[in-house]
Amino acid sequence: MLCFFEILRDCSESWTIHTDFAASYLQQYLTQSHCLDSDEQELVYFSRAYSSSHSILAATASTRPFTPSPVPEDPTIQTLTGCSHRLLSLISRTSQLANDQPTSGSTAEIAARRNDIERQLTELYQPIPHDAGADEAELALVAETKRLTALLYLYSRIDDAGPQEPRITRLTAQILALLQQVSLRTNTILWPLFMVGTLGVRPEDDEHRRLVLERLTALQETRQLGNVKKARQILVDVWKARDLRKTDATKAWSILTDRYGTLSLA
Repeated sequence: MLCFFEILRDCSESWTIHTDFAASYLQQYLTQSHCLDSDEQELVYFSRAYSSSHSILAATASTRPFTPSPVPEDPTIQTLTGCSHRLLSLISRTSQLANDQPTSGSTAEIAARRNDIERQLTELYQPIPHDAGADEAELALVAETKRLTALLYLYSRIDDAGPQEPRITRLTAQILALLQQVSLRTNTILWPLFMVGTLGVRPEDDEHRRLVLERLTALQETRQLGNVKKARQILVDVWKARDLRKTDATKAWSILTDRYGTLSLA
C-alpha cells in the first residue's frame, strides 16, 4: 500500500524503498509457506508479483543497480501484470545482462546470453488463464504487445539499436498497431507505451508520436496516477532531445539515462 500511495501521488524515488523491502520480506516469508493457509498464500503471492513486476519494469528505464528477484517461470498470462511470469523473467535477465556487460571479460558469454534471451522471447507462447472470461482477447493482446516490447528493449539496450534501424522500425509499427486495439481499463499498457515512445518512435514520425501521446494522455485522465504523468513528461523530454540534437536523434537506450530517477512502469 505504501508503494502504491507513492506511485499514485507523485512517483517519487521513495516507492523503490518499499518495493525493495517487500521483495526481501516476502522472500523470507515464502520459506514458511507450508505454515500458511490458502488465503494467506494467495496474498503473499499477489504481493510478491506486485513488487517484482514494479522492480523489473522500472529497471528497464533506469541506470540504478538492478538486483533481480526470483521470478517463477510460469508462461501463463497473469491478469495483474498483463503478461506471464516467464516474460518478466526474460525482461529481468535483459536488465541484468546490461549491468554485466561493462564488467564481463567474455564477449562470447555476453553474446550467448543475449542470443538465448532473444530466442526465448521469439519462441515464447503465453497461454490465457482459464478464468479470464470476457477479458480473454484483451489479455492476449496486452501479453503479445509486451512480448514485442521486450524484444525492442533487448535490441535497444543490449545491441544499441536506435529508432532508425529496420528491426526497431518494424517492432514499433507492430506494437503501436496492437496498442490501438487495447482499452484503457488497465494500467498494464504503460510500459509498452513508454518504451516504444522513447526507444522506437523516430523524430520524423509525427503520426506515431501523436498516437503515443493520445494514449498516454487518455491513460492519465482515466487512471490519475503519478507515474503516468511522470512517464509522459520524460517522453516529451526525450522527443525534444531527439529533435534538437542530431546525436540524440539516433540514440538507443542511452537516451533514457539520468532522466528523473526511477520510474514505475507497471
